[in-house]
Amino acid sequence: YANYSNQVQVTLTYKDGTTEQKMFTIKTGKLPKNLRNTKITVSKSNKSKMEIGNNELTYINKTSEEPFAVDADGNIRWYSTLYSR
Repeated sequence: YANYSNQVQVTLTYKDGTTEQKMFTIKTGKLPKNLRNTKITVSKSNKSKMEIGNNELTYINKTSEEPFAVDADGNIRWYSTLYSR
């Protein structure tokens, strides 16, 4: 989430199948102004019936603006600072 101390768990899997996990705290900055002003409204969310892929995000690409992705609750979870063309 933007402007938040996010807990991120990273799992490393070695060739022999063993794994190693580490938890990180990543403090993110504010969303860019045009995304802070974007209103996403989720009127009905039944996550058990959603098939939105392994990444569980929906990507939105407004014409000539920065693309972004939202989770099932309408929260912006990813964005690009590059403008789409």
